[in-house]
Amino acid sequence: MSLARKHFQRVMAEKAANDATSNAAETMEGLTAYEQMLSQLQVHTAQLKSLQSREAKIALKKEFAPLYDGYVDGILAGDSSAQDDVLITQMIWRIDTGDYDRAYEIALHALTYKLVLPERFSRDLATYLAEDFAEAALQAGTDADIHAPSARLLVAVAQDLGEQDMPDEVRAKLHKAIAFRLQAEASPDTNAQALENALEHVDRALKLDARCGLKKHKEQLIRELKKQEEPPTTD
Repeated sequence: MSLARKHFQRVMAEKAANDATSNAAETMEGLTAYEQMLSQLQVHTAQLKSLQSREAKIALKKEFAPLYDGYVDGILAGDSSAQDDVLITQMIWRIDTGDYDRAYEIALHALTYKLVLPERFSRDLATYLAEDFAEAALQAGTDADIHAPSARLLVAVAQDLGEQDMPDEVRAKLHKAIAFRLQAEASPDTNAQALENALEHVDRALKLDARCGLKKHKEQLIRELKKQEEPPTTD
């Protein structure tokens, strides 16, 4: 996408968002900028549905996503509360493709204005966000070399979803993911503090869901912390 086209999309999207706000519109439907992007999204969605490979779909989403950046920027700048399926879909795509910071930038807007997921989703927005961010992190485990949401971002997700209703098992999964990423990102200088923080999240996860698969992991963390506290041996 050329910079000029992206800028034009942003300006038009921000104007549409402002118009929706001025008219107290519940959705973005009928606004020119939105309808244009929705039409493009329908074409791209059809192309994605024609693929069976999940890997191929993710690659195509990575190719398509920048075509919506100007629109997303404009809607976020316009700060409209109207339901926007294009914007929500871009949030979903960014999680799927590993662009977690951008996804959560959109998610904060969606949470603020209580936007909803497309009808094909059975979960509500808060549950979806908690579970999908957690799943992405848990797939990486404690391996620092695998791309995953950062511990910082996961903590922000947990805090921002703190008052949202969701199954305890889902919230437990998010705390489990935070514990794993804290360990993955720890350096020798910060390892002791990271282990302590990870243990707090493990305890929280176990309190929410005793069967979340962390009992042995908690024992391992306690052993590692004790080793950290042992005085160094002298010759």
